[in-house]
Amino acid sequence: MDEQSRNLLLTHLEDLAARAGKAGCAASKFLTPAEAAEAARAFGKRRDIRFFLDGGFRGAERQCAVFTQPDWGVYDRDALLGAIAFHHRKQDGVRHQDVLGAVLALGLSREVLGDISAGEDRAVLVCLSPMAAYITDRIDKLGRVGVKAERIPLEGLPDLSGGLREQQVTVASLRLDAVIAAAFHLSRAEATSLIESGLVKLDHAQCLSPSKAPAEGAILSVQGKGRIKLSAVLQETKKGRLRLSIGYY
Repeated sequence: MDEQSRNLLLTHLEDLAARAGKAGCAASKFLTPAEAAEAARAFGKRRDIRFFLDGGFRGAERQCAVFTQPDWGVYDRDALLGAIAFHHRKQDGVRHQDVLGAVLALGLSREVLGDISAGEDRAVLVCLSPMAAYITDRIDKLGRVGVKAERIPLEGLPDLSGGLREQQVTVASLRLDAVIAAAFHLSRAEATSLIESGLVKLDHAQCLSPSKAPAEGAILSVQGKGRIKLSAVLQETKKGRLRLSIGYY
């Protein structure tokens, strides 16, 4: 994200925070992962306003920034987010792009749509709540596949974070270059070169520091190599190395 885009985003979010301070609650449309990471960095430690992200699904990548007064009660998720299930025959098969293409063809913008989960006999889309009825009333096909669309409760949605392939690695220290090297089977020198060349992102933002220590839950992506999640720092080995659990997308 360039500096101009970042400043525009933070100005918009600051306006929402101010609105929540007066009205009690305010929320953005869906943010990209990079935007959500910027929002978390800017507002995560604020004490004058409560900030959190909600994308409907657990482990969602596209999420809305929600601001509430510190003494505000539980916010109404159903007023912000809607979940739609598109039921189809198992043998038909519906892909993520089938759902996205059909919904965007209605003239909606991507920022009113969250993540999509494509299962065996249904696909689930999260959207802004006011759009849910509009979508369910107008879609009966995804590509060439006939579907029945219905709004479903947000509770019980699939966990999108559960599909990662977990693997344990050991590192000498919790540095970005060490984690990248171990996760992608590179030398430390190769990992350092990738980082210093601007090819590595930490929590969706470019990171040029090989010594940066990623936190548990951090998302690391390497251009041309893939994307991982630092799921957990497990324990120190007898030889003084750290054992990590890495989730591969």
